[in-house]
Amino acid sequence: MGSNRMTTIKYKRILLKLSGEAFSGKADYGIDSPTLTVIAKQIT
Repeated sequence: MGSNRMTTIKYKRILLKLSGEAFSGKADYGIDSPTLTVIAKQIT
């Protein structure tokens, strides 16, 4: 069944590359705060 072995972590950090267009939402330019909030919640 279960094992008492500890899992070793392979990576300490990762790099997540996001497009600047993703932050603008439906606007033509700039950062849309509600869109940024949604993206942040999806990442965490």
